[in-house]
Order: sequence, then structure tokens, then C-alpha cells
Amino acid sequence: MSNPVFSERPTIALLQWLARGSLKQNLMRAMRLWVLLRFIYGKNAESTPFTYANWRDAFFSSNHPKGEEIPALHDPKCACAKTTASVLFAPDTGIIESQWRAALQAHDPITDLNELLAQRLFGVTRRSLNMDFQILVELGWLKRMNQKYYRIETFPNYPIEVIQDMDTEVAQKLRQASQFLKSPLAQKARPYLQRSYQTAMMLLDELDQEPISSHDLVLRLKNKGISIHHQTIVQILRALREGGMPLESDKSKGWRLTRTIWHD
Repeated sequence: MSNPVFSERPTIALLQWLARGSLKQNLMRAMRLWVLLRFIYGKNAESTPFTYANWRDAFFSSNHPKGEEIPALHDPKCACAKTTASVLFAPDTGIIESQWRAALQAHDPITDLNELLAQRLFGVTRRSLNMDFQILVELGWLKRMNQKYYRIETFPNYPIEVIQDMDTEVAQKLRQASQFLKSPLAQKARPYLQRSYQTAMMLLDELDQEPISSHDLVLRLKNKGISIHHQTIVQILRALREGGMPLESDKSKGWRLTRTIWHD
């Protein structure tokens, strides 16, 4: 099986989880951790262990300073020259600046946000970068042995961005995948699946043979830092049921599994 790929967008929920405390105080570090995860678990990432020096040489330009101090502006193409805004709002992140700013200010208002976004995200000391890697180890994203870092095969539980709009194509994919999603193999392959399938499995995690309403599912997931509209939940569960998932719904009681899955 190929290595898992981390391609999550830097949502406020994800950054808050990475911040491990006040996002206002730890926004820059949370952003760096997100960038590191995208780099370490990119599509072309190798499964071999690596050292800090290996990462530094692959991430920065060849003439990046190797000392302990904050690197000076030495190469406009080096990763240490990029501002936080240029990284965050790059086309490949899928982030709309106005929406992201509004979501952040609603979550944890930051008065000097423009100043933070203008700072060089990786214009920090080696000590700060080493601490970033240590945090990834503590969060369960990496293992460390003998000064080497090892990638993991199963990601830790983190706030994923769930699908919010169910179009016809997504619903059809869920119907077609229902038989697979209820198999034990789906659990093993879970970190490698598309977001729509992971969202469906996340909902199934919350179901058993006792019925629960879609509104109660919304509240249960919200307590876990996951926001999803109740109508989207209904659409996902309906698509799964139409595809053969052992689901049953009652207008007064809600949704339930008619038999246990993944443990057969």
C-alpha cells in the first residue's frame, strides 16, 4: 500500500488543533506545521527515515544558511523568503482569502493579523524548526529514533474538512462505494481514501443499532471540532443506504445501523 498523503487545507479548525492552545499566540507555528505535513506527506514523499538536515536540504534552497540564527534574505526563491500570506493564499491551497480571514476573526480575533501574514513563515531559527518537528512527534505525526524521523502509516485523529455540498456526482460515488466502505479493508485503507469517503466513514463511526437523529449527529460531531450541516448528513446516509449499506431511518427516531460493520 502506498504512503498516506496529507492534502488538507489550512482550515481554522485544523490550525487550532495544531496550535495546541491559543491560535492567536501560535498561528505562525500552526501554519508551519501544516506546511511541514504537506511536505513530509506529499504525493512524492518517500517512506525512508530522514534527519533534520535531510529535510532542510530538500525544503530550502541549496544556499540556505545552516547556522542557528534567523536566516537573512539571501535568495528570493528559497522557502525562507516566502511570507505567510504568499504560502497561505497560494493557488494550490484552495483557500479564499476573504473567507479565511472572516473565519479566523470569528474564531479568535487577531488585531495584528496583517503584520503576521507579512512575516516570513520560515524565517525563524533552527531551534524553532527543531521544536516544530518535536511537536509533530508529540502529536503523533512522526516517530523519532536515533536522531531520525520516521513517517507513520496511519494519521492521528485530527479535524478533517468534511464535504458540505452533496452534488449528484458525489452521491453516486458514495452509492457505488458502499459495499467497499462497509468492509474491513476500508478501515485499513481509510487514511488513503478521498475526503468524501472519509466523511461517510466518520458518520458511520457515530452510528450503532440505537437510532440517532441527524441533528444529534451534528451536535456530537461539533463537540469533536467537526462542522457539518444536518441536511448533508442525511444526503450522505441516504446515498450509502441506496448503495447497500445496512442503514435504516425513522422520521421520529433517526438513523441506525441494522447490523455491525467492520467487525464481521
